[in-house]
Amino acid sequence: MFWSGELAGVTHDDTMTVDGAAGQPGTRHIGPAARRVKVDWRYTKFVGLMRLLLPASAMILAATVIVWPSFNVTDSNNVVDFEAIPGLLHDDRPTMSNARFLGTDKDGNPFTVTAEIAWQEQGYEDLIYMEVLQGDMMMEDGMWATIWSDRGVYDQVGQLLIVESNVNVFTDEGYELHSDYALIDLDQAIAEGHMPVRGQGPAGLIDAQGFRITDNGDRLFFDGRVHLTIYPGVEE
Repeated sequence: MFWSGELAGVTHDDTMTVDGAAGQPGTRHIGPAARRVKVDWRYTKFVGLMRLLLPASAMILAATVIVWPSFNVTDSNNVVDFEAIPGLLHDDRPTMSNARFLGTDKDGNPFTVTAEIAWQEQGYEDLIYMEVLQGDMMMEDGMWATIWSDRGVYDQVGQLLIVESNVNVFTDEGYELHSDYALIDLDQAIAEGHMPVRGQGPAGLIDAQGFRITDNGDRLFFDGRVHLTIYPGVEE
């Protein structure tokens, strides 16, 4: 379903752009075989930004399964039950306002997750809904990353996290990722999005109509018409 598709772009004096349209002056056509070849280190490092989505989103999962269970966990499937926490009922639904969670991931990296509001709906206790959520994490190599979005839903049983509306990922090395939707399957270690996605960083820019990350971030696929711009003269 997800494939790199066509690579399209427009050349510029200060950039190198890969173009999938053959026969255009000043453009470079890359055929299907060449698409599977690593372009250069700048492209590889730049695309590495996309791989941050999976571990950064895993922070939110980690907060859910590590911190929230310290309040109350049902006997079935380790599902957090907000109703069992005193004082969290609001508008007849269990609600937590200005939630803030601190912890470490399985590798000992610290993270912080905040949400303006988190709640559960009656009859759907396996789902946790969140609004205005943000996660911050220090990666193994010392790099800092943050992810935030307007809304999120976490399926505790299926270990699925959906973030939507203004999904943004930033790192302290100048890399950014922007989209409006991402589905993260923490059990299978994959992430995907079917909305337009834009990434940028010191190495260049990339635009696509969707993406899929598999194998714990080791494999990345862009969907639809992909536009990649790589800046020249970037030092590793």
